[in-house]
Amino acid sequence: AEHYLKEKQVPKAEKLFAESIKRYQKIIEEKPNTPQAITAQDFISRSYLLQKKWDKAAGSLKTFIANYPDDPRTVICLFTLGTIYREKLNEPEEAKRIYKELIKRYPENRLAKVVNKILDNKQEE
Repeated sequence: AEHYLKEKQVPKAEKLFAESIKRYQKIIEEKPNTPQAITAQDFISRSYLLQKKWDKAAGSLKTFIANYPDDPRTVICLFTLGTIYREKLNEPEEAKRIYKELIKRYPENRLAKVVNKILDNKQEE
């Protein structure tokens, strides 16, 4: 599907993404809380991100964060979610809330340092 996006064949890409997302959702339903389900949820999020479907990507990332809080990818999901709200959905207060959650959960993570810089720059504006 990503290939077809790059080739500007959007309808074909969207069809393949939709089919893939259905398969990923089936994995999640049939094998909840397994490594396969966790990866499937991650792939759903990535599919929406690649298609620039920001609302759906945000929803999928929230699902990942809520269902798999201990997965190492959760910190990246929080960062990505905050960035979507800040840069794509123009909801700076929601972005700030999500970034603060990232800092609270992962104070030593390198992304917490990045988020601190983002928040510091916002306060100067």
